[in-house]
Amino acid sequence: MRKLVEAIGPYLVLITVMGFFLALLPLGIKPAILITSLTFIITFIILILVTKLRGRLYKYQILPSGDSLREFRTPLECDFEQICQLDIGAFPPKDIVPIETVRNCYRKNPKAFTVLCVGEKILGYYSVTPLDETILKRFVNGEINESDFKPEHILDENGAKCIKEILFCSMVATKESKYSQVGHQLLTHAITRFQDKRDYPLLQTIYATAATEDGRKILERLRFLKIANGKNRKDGNDLYKYCYETSEKTMECNKR
Repeated sequence: MRKLVEAIGPYLVLITVMGFFLALLPLGIKPAILITSLTFIITFIILILVTKLRGRLYKYQILPSGDSLREFRTPLECDFEQICQLDIGAFPPKDIVPIETVRNCYRKNPKAFTVLCVGEKILGYYSVTPLDETILKRFVNGEINESDFKPEHILDENGAKCIKEILFCSMVATKESKYSQVGHQLLTHAITRFQDKRDYPLLQTIYATAATEDGRKILERLRFLKIANGKNRKDGNDLYKYCYETSEKTMECNKR
């Protein structure tokens, strides 16, 4: 129904304005034109404002879900019990990072984590972790896994602004059937964040690993390229890479 209204809405507005003009003709052609023009301009301005509002809601993913609102935010300390439960339901045991390790990394840089929630209910989350250059290189080479990360390996918000490479650690959505489109919303929000580079203005490369088939599909949708086989890595997971310069050139070629 919503898509039908969006499709025929502009035509309904045009028909309404024309009908309004015809109804005013008995007053004279000039008054009719003047009043109709003002009505059209006001209607046009309202449509622009509504479109911008809808775009803002879409960008920040403040979208309705039943009688509540879904919203993205930085998690609180108390959210990590739910986050770890999501991990347990999504990843093999070998890929689950201990809750205290996750909490300690969060305390070093809260912006590394983003949750999608309804009230206090966590529907999903994703984490983008700014690491010390030496540690990131060791991880990319397959020498260590995420469980080896310590708080001192995580860059704080100020240090993160200067990095050129970062690790996209994980993305998990609830499997509860009553909550739909959670994975899509997480993916859309992550893409928007990667594109605007607000938190990491110098960012050039994003690394990520895929522990599940769903993870591989997500990375492929985000245009990540596989660069290493999990058999040659300590964590046993395939390594993927997203390069801004390469991806932008590919998109330009596809437009031609």
